[in-house]
This record gives sequence, C-alpha cells and structure tokens, in this order.
Amino acid sequence: MRLFRPLALTLVIGFLLSSATAETCSEAECRKAYSACVEGKRTVQYFAPRDCTPPVPAQVSCDCTADDYYAVYTDCDSTTRTRTATYVKYTDCVNGVPLPPAKTVKCSCSLKDLEVTFGVCDSSNNTRKIVPYFAHDCEGGDALPAPHDVPCDFKCEAGRRLNLTSPTFDCVDCPAGTVSLGGGMVFNKWGPTWPVQFHTECRSTRDGSSTCNGWAMGGTFIDSGNNTGIDSINSDLTLTFDLVMAGSLSFTYRVDSEKGWDGLVVLVDGAAKLPLTSFQPVWTLVTYALPQGLHTVVFRYQKDATGSRFLDRAFLQKIIIRGTSYADKECTSCAPGSTSDARSDSCHLCPRDTRAAGYGNPSCTACDPDQYANSGSEQCVTRPACTITDFQWLYSECSASTATRTKYAVWLQPQICNSTCPDCGLPPSTTADCAPCNPGEAPNEHHLCEACPEGTWSPGGNVACAPCNAGSAVAKSLSMKYFGSLPANATTSCEGESCGSAWRAMNEYLDSGSGHTGPVQVHPLCLYHE
Repeated sequence: MRLFRPLALTLVIGFLLSSATAETCSEAECRKAYSACVEGKRTVQYFAPRDCTPPVPAQVSCDCTADDYYAVYTDCDSTTRTRTATYVKYTDCVNGVPLPPAKTVKCSCSLKDLEVTFGVCDSSNNTRKIVPYFAHDCEGGDALPAPHDVPCDFKCEAGRRLNLTSPTFDCVDCPAGTVSLGGGMVFNKWGPTWPVQFHTECRSTRDGSSTCNGWAMGGTFIDSGNNTGIDSINSDLTLTFDLVMAGSLSFTYRVDSEKGWDGLVVLVDGAAKLPLTSFQPVWTLVTYALPQGLHTVVFRYQKDATGSRFLDRAFLQKIIIRGTSYADKECTSCAPGSTSDARSDSCHLCPRDTRAAGYGNPSCTACDPDQYANSGSEQCVTRPACTITDFQWLYSECSASTATRTKYAVWLQPQICNSTCPDCGLPPSTTADCAPCNPGEAPNEHHLCEACPEGTWSPGGNVACAPCNAGSAVAKSLSMKYFGSLPANATTSCEGESCGSAWRAMNEYLDSGSGHTGPVQVHPLCLYHE
C-alpha cells in the first residue's frame, strides 16, 4: 500500500514569512493542514507549492472538505496498468463533504517504465533527438524527461547503458554481474509469461489441428513441449524483431530426438539457417548476422509420421539479439550460475566448486571445503563419503626386469566425494602380472609385447609367435582384446562444461569416461595405424 496525505496539524502557532515582493499563492494550489476542532472551529495553515507567499492561517468551520481525506493505493496491476484508490479521513471534521467511494485509477508514472526512441538524423546540424516516453498509460508520479539532442553517431557501446535519470542521457557502465549489448535484447529469464516478441503454437502436419503442445518455459530454459507419442507435428516458437542497424541473432540450443526424422529446424525470414538437427547433447551457441530491418525467426521442432525416441525435445537456453537500438536502457542480469566483470557484454559460467545463486551476482562464491559444485551451479552440495564407485584402478608400464606392473587406484575426476572420513581413502597399491598380449603379439625376452614377425602369428595372451602352416598365409589385421593403456596413435576428447574424462583403458575393456556431471559429447576414439 502507498499512503499519500497532507501534513496533519495539531496546533498552528505561526507560518513562514516570504519576501514582501513574492507573489501570493491561491488557496486552491496550496497544501492544507488542519488543527483539531474546538467548539466547531479549527485553524487551517497553507503550504506554498512554489516560490510564492501562502495565505495566512485562518479560522474555518469543522465541516469536512475534500482536503480532509487522503487516498490509499493498492499496488499497480501489471496486466491492466491500474490500481484501486480507497479514501481515508485523517482529521476530526464532521458533516460536509462525505467520504469519497473507492475508485479505479491509472498507475502512477515511474521512471522504471521509461522508454526512449531515437529520431531521424537531421543532416543540417548532424543531430538526432532522444525522445523519452512512458511504456504504459499513467498519471502523476515521476515527470517525463524532456527530449534531448545528441550527435547522429551517438551510441552506448556494449557494456554500457543509457542513463535515463540524466537530463543529457549520457552513457554509464554496467556493474559486475550485468551486461549490455550496446543496443540489443537478451532473453534468459523464461516465465511466467512469454515476452511480447514471442508466440508459440503447435499444429498437426496432417490436418492442421492444434492437438499438440507448443513450447514451454522452464525458468532458465525453454523446450519444444511434451509431444511424446504425438506424430506428424510442427511445434513452432516465432520471434519477431526490428533492427535499426545491421546486427545478429545468437542462441544456445541442444536436441535429443529420433535421429534423422525428428529434430530442430531454425528458419530466419523463411530461409532454413539451421537444418534438421536431431541430436546435439551439449549446449551449442550459433550466431547469424542480419541486415537492418524487420525479421521473423521460427524455432521449429518437427516430428515425422511415426516414432518418438529419447527426450523427444529441443531446448533453448539464451537468445541474444544485437542491433535493436542505438543504446540499451538497462543492463541485463546474468543468469544463476554465472557472472560478469563490470562493463561486459557477456556472462561467463562460474567455475567448478563455486556458485552464484539468483540473477545478477557480481562474483562467484567459493564452496566450503566439505561442499562441491559443477561448473555453472547456483548452489553448493555437501560432498558424499567416497566409495568404491569413486575411484578406478590403473596400471603402470610393465617392468622388463620383473615381468610385473603396479596396480594402483586414482580418484575419478573431478573428485566430488569426501576422502577424509574413516575408510574413505584409496586402497593400497598391489603388484600384478603384465597385461596379456593382444592377438598378433607375443612377449619378448623383456616380457614386453611386440608384433609377430612376418609370416608368423599368435592368438595373443602369452602364446609365442608361430609360422603359418603350409598353404596358409597371415591376414594382417589390428585386433585388441586387452587394454592396459590406450592403443598407440589413439586420440580421444570430451566436449562440454561438465566433462570428466574421455575414453579410458580399463585393462579388459575401454569405456567412454567418467565424472561427467551434465550433458557432454565424448568424441570417438580414433586410431591412426600405418
């Protein structure tokens, strides 16, 4: 509730004297304060609203006037842009003007709702006007600033914003934890309602019916809607915007659907910019340059006539448009789990074992020693006690002198478990036999595996190489059954903020790594053999 009332006066004993030459204020324009009623009379004092002399205090009746009531306003309804005014009597007047009934009024004007538009460049003096206006119809409250002339090439660069409280509309830096594009829009807060630039719908490609689900908001991301089991559809999210200068569209996305048949397609002004993408497990950023003018972008999740697999959705995390204005009127807060330096145009994820809760954090906060956090986390989590699932066994190189190797344990990385509690440490190292040789290899005199000579073969293990029987020949091939280490000339990698390890040699087998704490893509194990 907001209270607006004139100053109540218990006893008037005097008034301020103005210069003898000052203009006299009228009673109607002055604020009034009343003393308590005594024998049907009270004193009214007048307060000047400007540089003028108010009337002298006077004795008046105790009959109520409109000045004996003040309004109590409800909060502004953001949908209707109205509020309710309820009137309260604040004096001890009687009779006279009755208590006014409650009524609906416009919300008060606020600089928080201020928008600006840039006029056309006047070539005669090389200036253009910045014209402020309120985004909503309003009354009272903050005054509308006057228009201001700026050079035609005026622009607030990325990392800065237009200072709407300054009469000259200068540019100021964005603080840490916020960013600006130098004239653009960032969409990274999704819900509870769609921004006005977006529209979503889902229709059947068979009969045009809308018996499927459009895109849905999830706070820090949006997805193409739950349409598992529904076939032959297009779930569209349409974005429309106008660029006052050449700019760009950027967005981060990922997809998990039936490969080759369902997936995400992105159309820009009717042309396919992103072809059908069925599987992209890692958040991926794409940027398209765009010319000045009006643009329409359609993010379409399309499904064929049969089948649904996996998550059966496309996801968008952040959409950035550059070039919609010559200056941003406000800085955009970084999303939870991220932050920025002062005067930045982009946010970065908090590193492992740090957090940033909520929007607009100026820095990432380190977790306590008994906690951990993945990259880009909002909160820290207590480390669980380490168990047998938190480490792996590795082997040293085979010793030529002893024909043995050391079997030792290492923590899976990143290590998130607590190894300081009793019985939570790594098991001791042990001595083990050297790894068996792969087919086509045999141990030499130093107990190390080497390829069989030309014309000989071995099934592997510790079987010596033997000549081929008469009438047969060696079919050269690369065959592996034992993996004490990755094969020679092998390459592998992991992509994504939540990667642990890539492919690993696990003695009897290979695996695609461990320690992945979110969506990642482990690239194939590639072998280069001559």
